[in-house]
Amino acid sequence: MKNLRVGIWVTVILVLGTTGNCLLAQMAGMRTDSMPSENVLTPLTVEAANSHIAITGTCQKRVKPTSIRLIWAVVAEDADASKCRQLSKEKVAKVTAAWQQMGIGADQIVEDFISAVPKFDWIQETRGEEGTLVEQQTGYRLQTNLHVKVKSDEEALESVNAALTAGLTDLIGVDYAADLEQIQEQALAGAISAATKKSSLLMNVMFDSQPKPINLQEVTKVHLPAEMYHSFENVANSNVTVRYDDRRARIAAYRPKNTYYSGLTKEADDKDWALPMSPEIVVESTVTLYYQSPSTREIVSGK
Repeated sequence: MKNLRVGIWVTVILVLGTTGNCLLAQMAGMRTDSMPSENVLTPLTVEAANSHIAITGTCQKRVKPTSIRLIWAVVAEDADASKCRQLSKEKVAKVTAAWQQMGIGADQIVEDFISAVPKFDWIQETRGEEGTLVEQQTGYRLQTNLHVKVKSDEEALESVNAALTAGLTDLIGVDYAADLEQIQEQALAGAISAATKKSSLLMNVMFDSQPKPINLQEVTKVHLPAEMYHSFENVANSNVTVRYDDRRARIAAYRPKNTYYSGLTKEADDKDWALPMSPEIVVESTVTLYYQSPSTREIVSGK
C-alpha cells in the first residue's frame, strides 16, 4: 500500500511538472512569432567558394539611457480663436509649473507649436421642405507639443503623474539617449575579436597555413528602445451567425493590445544574455573578414 501511495505521488508530481512546462510554453507561444526550427547555412556558389572565404563576427552592447524625452500633446478647442489660444496657454503653464516643482529646469522643457485649424460640424437645416445636414465651422482646434527631458525612468514616471494631474492625457512619444561613442568602439572591437577568433579556429582545422586576408566589411547600428517593444493581441473570439435582415447596431468590446519590452532578440557572438528588464539602447556591430581561398591559387597556376 505504501509503495502504491508513493507511486501515486510520483505520478502527480510528474503530471504537475509537465503541466507547468506546458503552461509556460503556451504563454510564450501567445506572445511571440513562430521561430525557425533549424539554423540553416545558405550554400555558397562554386564561384564564391573558389574565390574567397568570409567569416563574420557580431557583438551587441547594451546601454542604460542617461536621458529620456517625453512628448505630450496639449490640445485646446473653443468657438472663439483667442479663447482657444488662452486655454492652451493655461494648460501649458499649469503642467510646466508642475514639472518645475519636481526640480525639472525650465531649459529642460520646450514647447513646439503644431497646428491651429478650424473645426467643422454637421448642422441640421431645413431647405425648402426637406431637412438637410450642412457642414459649418463651429470653432477652432489648437495643438502644441511639450517636450520634457528627464534623467531616469523614475523621474519619467514622476513627470507622467504630474502631467496627468495637470490635465494632460496624450503622451505621444518617448525617446531615449546616451553617450554612445565609446560604446560603439567597444562593440566594433568585440565584433573584430569574435571574427578573428572564429577565423583562427576554422583555419587551423582546414589549412596548413593561414590564408591571405584580402578585404573586410563593417557595419555598426544603434537600436533604440522604441524598436524593441513587441505588441500582440490575445483574444478569444466567438463565431456568430447573423441573419441578413438583422439591422441592429453592434458595438464590439474593447480588446486591449498587449505591449511589452522584448529587447533585441537577434543572436550575436558577443552578447549579454541577461533578461531585458528595462528599456536599453543596444549598439550592434558586425564585421566580416575576407580571406583568399587556397583554391584560387590552384586555379590560377593550373594545378
